[in-house]
Amino acid sequence: VLQADGTMRPPEQVAEVFAEAGVPGVDAPLVGSCGSGVTAAVLALALEHAGRASLLEIYDGSWAEYGGDESQPLATGPAPPA
Repeated sequence: VLQADGTMRPPEQVAEVFAEAGVPGVDAPLVGSCGSGVTAAVLALALEHAGRASLLEIYDGSWAEYGGDESQPLATGPAPPA
């Protein structure tokens, strides 16, 4: 979603990136998460920039919080086939 100089791509290109990645349209709820919340925030900004963030939430604890909580279930190994 970012250009080589670190600026955001034009809204149409950002929307295309998300569409190609299978991100649902503006009416679908989305939750952004990453390792610490930083990348999720960039993606949230990109979704807003592309006009697709009406139902977006960020899990700001992200993996750092969830993965550090030993009471949460964690899967390891290869991902199951889609």
